This record gives sequence, C-alpha cells and structure tokens, in this order.
Amino acid sequence: MTTAVLKLPTIPMRVCKPVLAHMRDHGVAIPARDARTGFDLSKFQVDGKRVFLCECIALMEFAAREISEPAFGLNLGRTYSIYDLEIIGYMMLNSKDVGDALRTFVRYFKLRADGCRFDLIRGTEGTAELTYTVIAPGVAECRQDVELALAWGMQIIRTLSSRTWRPISVQFTHTPLAAIEDYREVFQSPVHFEQGSSSILFDSRVLEHPVANADPQLLGILRDQAESLISRDTYSADLASLVGAQIDQALLLGRAPRIDWIAKQLGMTTRTLQRRLDEQGLMLRDLVDAKRKAVSTDLLEKSDYGLADIAMILGYSEVSAFVRAFTRWTGMPPKAYRVHWREQALANA
Repeated sequence: MTTAVLKLPTIPMRVCKPVLAHMRDHGVAIPARDARTGFDLSKFQVDGKRVFLCECIALMEFAAREISEPAFGLNLGRTYSIYDLEIIGYMMLNSKDVGDALRTFVRYFKLRADGCRFDLIRGTEGTAELTYTVIAPGVAECRQDVELALAWGMQIIRTLSSRTWRPISVQFTHTPLAAIEDYREVFQSPVHFEQGSSSILFDSRVLEHPVANADPQLLGILRDQAESLISRDTYSADLASLVGAQIDQALLLGRAPRIDWIAKQLGMTTRTLQRRLDEQGLMLRDLVDAKRKAVSTDLLEKSDYGLADIAMILGYSEVSAFVRAFTRWTGMPPKAYRVHWREQALANA
C-alpha cells in the first residue's frame, strides 16, 4: 500500500509565514478563497500543514493587492537571508567558493520548493547569469514570487562574496510593479523589464571568490544527507520514504524526530500518521533508528567528531543513550567501531 500521489508541488507552511506575518501587520484577513484565482486559502489559517506551491504564490499576489504594496515581493525578498535555506544555506556557506555555492543552490533548491528553479549560466565575455523560473502547473500569475526570488538571490550572493557586491544588470519577464527607483535601490544596478527571462547578470569573476570559514568536512557530510533527500521522488514516494525524508530533515536541523513534528511536515495529524504507519506495519522507532545508524556510522567513518557532537546531531540528550543505541545496532560501541573501521581502511589501502 502506498500513499496518494501528489499531483502538484508542495512546500512547508513555514515558507509562507513571512507573508502571513506581513499581512497580519497590515490588518489583512485571509479569506477562505481567493476570488481571482479560486484557490483555497483557508489552509493558511492552520499552522503546520504543507500547502501547494501555486497556493502560496497566489497568497503573495493576494497580499500585495490587499495591502496595496506593489513592491511586496521585492521588499520581502530583501529580508530573506542565506540561513532561510536551512541545509542548503549551510552547504553554501561551507563551499570552497561562490561558484560552488551557487551550483549547490541550483541543485538542491528543490528541497525547499520543487516547482520553481534557479539556474546558473556561464555567459560570454566574462559574465554569468542566475535565472529564476516557476515551472509548477496551476500558476497563473507569479510576479511577486519572481521579484522575491531575485531580491533574495541578490542577498545570497552578497553574503557569499561582499556586502558591496552589485550585479551588471537585472531583468524580469514582466512589466514593472513598483517605481523603477525601488528596483534600483534593491539591486544597485540597471533593471530591465519584459525580457526573455528573469535573471541577475554579473561579472563571472565573483564565482572564484572564496567563501570565508568554509568547512569541507562538514560540507561532505551535509551533501551526503542532501543527496539522500533529493534522491526521493516526492510525487510518488511511499509512506516510509516520505517519513524517512522528514527524519533526515529533522536530524539535519538538530531536531528530535518526533512523530508530531513529522506529521505536521506531511500535512496530517499525529493520529493519522500513526494509523497509516500501523496499516503498513511500520514503526517510527525502527525508521528513526535506521536513519540514526546510517548518519552515525557515516560520521564515525568520515569525520573526527567526538561522541558528544554526534549524539547531539542525532538528537540524543545524553551521550550514554547514543552509545547504548549504537551498540545495539552494530554489536560494538562507537569508539570501537571507529577504530575497527579505520584499521580495515588502512589494511585495504
């Protein structure tokens, strides 16, 4: 038995929270349905659920109209940072240079929203271009989302390189929503409209700029986990895979993988998730143990992290609890496992 196939890309509700907060600050109530698009907006009044990407984009357009703020997406994008990308952002901050960081951004952005994409294009005459495209079905209008994305992209590149960095130019496929001065203030460069793509054009030399304080060892561990997440097809994954992806995400965020948190990320109640696990003969503890075993063996083999650090990463409050669990999984304590594995690696070298 498998879960129902998701027909449209979804994103976590937390991605929409800045939009909702801005609406509350302006006293704008969320209607049950958007009269212009017909999308159901009532779900935004319930914390913790996943929502369709097209509905989140529709919410942004609705907010801009109701608040009478044409530069809504542009201004919101300025408040976002690289840390809002969670695991993707931490991989970028530990990349060797800006080019490697942006390639990581492009590859793994679907972990945040699989229905829109960034692309990094090396041009001629020493230029490069970061483009943004919404590819999700059911999106009739996405101008606010596009402006948010490019303003956010601007903040990300500045964080990786220099706060004074500025692009050669910026362009959008749509007509301007706000005053031209608003765009120039954000991007500090010429801005063009009604172009063939929405993108940031910049000097490609910035791609060689080293990222300060990058940790290659940590990057390798994060990338292994991100690859595990991205390899799953969220449009047709079975329940074990969907729950497993959320366990991975919880561990990467330093959270204990509790059933109530996992249920919220999957857009269901704790009782519903438990019932579905029971129907398939699955136990959450077994799924969590399998993930913790995989992560802990990887860290013991590939890093010099101490047991206290590994226990914290896995969500254990005490090192002794991790040691007992690891011994149960592998038949030997973690220190002995690390020594044994390294001896075997040397023997096989």
